[in-house]
Amino acid sequence: MLHTINNIVSFYDTEPLILKCKDIKHKIDVLQAEYDKVKKLLTEGYFSTQDEFIGSEGLVLATYKDQSRNQFMGSEFKKDHPVMYSTYSVEIPVKVFLIKK
Repeated sequence: MLHTINNIVSFYDTEPLILKCKDIKHKIDVLQAEYDKVKKLLTEGYFSTQDEFIGSEGLVLATYKDQSRNQFMGSEFKKDHPVMYSTYSVEIPVKVFLIKK
C-alpha cells in the first residue's frame, strides 16, 4: 500500500517501487530480445524474398519494405561550420532516471 502525502511517495514505499521498476524493465528486456529473435527469423526467412504477408483472412499482417528518410548530419555540420553550429547549439538540462543493476 502506498503512503502518499500531496502525491509524494513515502520513503518506505520507494524501495519496493524501485524493485518493481527493475523487474518490469527486466521483463521488457526479455521480451525485446525475444521480439528481435523472432523478427530476425522472419526477415531472414519469409521476408528475404517477399515484402508483405497476407494472412489466412486476406488481410496484410506484416510488411518489410525499403524506406528512405533524411537525417541531419550534426557532427559533420559541426566540423564544417563550427561557428554556426555553436550559434544554434544550446545545452538543455535533463533528468535521467536509471535503475541500477
